[in-house]
Amino acid sequence: MESEEQYAEWPLIEYTDVPNFCRQICEAVVELERAYEAGQLSSLLASGTFEEALGSSLYRTYSKLGDNTPGPLQMLRVDAVSALLAQLRNDLVPSRSAHAKVRMPSAGDASRAESRSYYPLSASPYEFFDARFDDESYISIHIDQMLDARFWGIGFSFEAPDLCNEFARRVVRIAVGRLANDLLGLQKIIDRFNPKTQKQELKIVPYPVDRRFEHLMLDVLNEEGRHARVAPIVEDFLEKTDLRVRYAGLQRKLGSRVQVTSVAEPELHKAKLGAIKLAEEFVFLSPLSLAEYVVSLQGRTRVNQNSDALPFELASLWDCLDEKPMDVLQLASELKRVMLQAMSGPPNSPLGPMVRVPHPLRHLIRHFVETHAFTSTARLRERQSNYRRQ
Repeated sequence: MESEEQYAEWPLIEYTDVPNFCRQICEAVVELERAYEAGQLSSLLASGTFEEALGSSLYRTYSKLGDNTPGPLQMLRVDAVSALLAQLRNDLVPSRSAHAKVRMPSAGDASRAESRSYYPLSASPYEFFDARFDDESYISIHIDQMLDARFWGIGFSFEAPDLCNEFARRVVRIAVGRLANDLLGLQKIIDRFNPKTQKQELKIVPYPVDRRFEHLMLDVLNEEGRHARVAPIVEDFLEKTDLRVRYAGLQRKLGSRVQVTSVAEPELHKAKLGAIKLAEEFVFLSPLSLAEYVVSLQGRTRVNQNSDALPFELASLWDCLDEKPMDVLQLASELKRVMLQAMSGPPNSPLGPMVRVPHPLRHLIRHFVETHAFTSTARLRERQSNYRRQ
């Protein structure tokens, strides 16, 4: 194998090459998967035609499979790899491009950059940009938000070709690295299964269309600082963890676990919550849990009418709703409607559909998750402490 230093700048492509490069990666993966199924993976890798095309991380992933032959759960792998390739195409081939230009950060931006260091993506001399679609007004956007916007089919172009190329290569490295990690995680999941108990309708990896609500929540949580990241597929599938969130002072190295769902119906909500082991150590983010949190804040308002310690003005939340709900269930339904409506139609902002979610609701989501991240972590620490005393 060639040294990793040789591929430090991999891939050596220009931004106009990305769609064709994506196609080549997908074709190579399909060919390698067929070889794996036939027990011929090692001999195909030895041909020397794949390492430079795949990059070191993805090449190493397939090298670890060696000449293993697929077991009775191969169809699970076939469907999961198809979903992972759909995710790769989604990230690499945008349907719309925004114009972007470098902006020197202000003092406020510097504080945001510090908070984003919880989950750094990779080093870059440029972190802040102004971006817009066509003749619309420019908006401020951070580099990690630009990378996350790829999920919504949003690409970015720059006046300088060198910046276009640098950004394109960075996008490719992140997307292919994620694919490599997910393929490793996929095999760990399959190895855990008992074929006798496997259900035919089981899906290990969701397609991008099924992750839209989750990604909307990710964007909202990262609007003012990068606190959230997508959990690895092993955590997602085996441990019901969609996102990991970290905040200053949380003292939880990997971050608090977050399960995200758009379910607002109480019975379905209860069933999903009941399927999570140690659910009290999770943040369960849903329209219903948000509605219940609002009601609890209203109770605090009535008890502490002269208090100025509430996280935000609840009246602003009611003002942004078309219908004024009378109870928790109506509020959950209305919150769900607002959030799903934000994802209808193509994004009209380089930040994606997040901007269609009213600001008071975005504020509520962030405060809810941060508050419950500390609460769930305290419950985790209490359980660990009780266990050590036994």
